[in-house]
Amino acid sequence: MMDSEEIVKSNRAIRRGHVQRLKNKRRFHFGRDLRNDPVSLAKAVDTPTPCSCAMCCNIRKNKFLKDHDKLTRQEQISRLDDL
Repeated sequence: MMDSEEIVKSNRAIRRGHVQRLKNKRRFHFGRDLRNDPVSLAKAVDTPTPCSCAMCCNIRKNKFLKDHDKLTRQEQISRLDDL
């Protein structure tokens, strides 16, 4: 049986592995190489969306756009199934 210390170490190793995987995946995330800029690379790992403008955010959450209140195709089909 594993000790609680071994479980913590394995969870920490898994978490570190995920962070390293995301760093490798998002190295070119903002249109440039972030390998030599550790602060920007950490930001890309934690928050992959650089801003909350209409192009980057969820369009339906932005109430200033004209299509914010329209239903998605999946929601329309779901409502038809309920009838």
